[in-house]
Amino acid sequence: MYLKRFGLITIIFAVAWLVSFALSYWVANSSLWQDYVKKPFVEQNLEINQAQAVGMIPGSTKIKEEIYYTKCKHLIQRELTAEEDYPGASEETLKAQGWTIYHNHDGSITIFKTVDKLCPEDAKKRHLGVAGEFVSIIEGPVGVDGEVLEILDIKVANLPKEWQEKVRKGELDFSSEQELLEALDSIDEYE
Repeated sequence: MYLKRFGLITIIFAVAWLVSFALSYWVANSSLWQDYVKKPFVEQNLEINQAQAVGMIPGSTKIKEEIYYTKCKHLIQRELTAEEDYPGASEETLKAQGWTIYHNHDGSITIFKTVDKLCPEDAKKRHLGVAGEFVSIIEGPVGVDGEVLEILDIKVANLPKEWQEKVRKGELDFSSEQELLEALDSIDEYE
């Protein structure tokens, strides 16, 4: 009886050891445990006497550039090639410029950056708002917390009622500097 019980415990111990060994082997070789292994870029056929600098991104590499603008919450994506848009760049130089780099299964790379600004399209737009008692020009479209570019010498209280409401709510937006200037010409009389 004692020998039978001892044999059963030995078998359970051996099975538990084998399962733990197999599980440890699987975890050690899975992507859950290891850092991302950098695969080499697509092989290049370098010509005679032509060398590639270590760490440089090959010119034929497709780059998917993504920039997230926090002020307007827009993600701008472009597809580029390393040769034309980032000639001679290395991963280290891109990281030093604030890019996060992801290697894709198709041999391309994605570079991502967060910028605390408006996207180029929204940076061109303007809207009127209030700064104290005065009308102000604010960068960006309505609803975006853009930078106050200028405080005008026009008191909000001097504007017609309809304009006062729109300025206080920030509803007067302009798609270009020219549109803004035309609107300012019409409200200059309220200074």
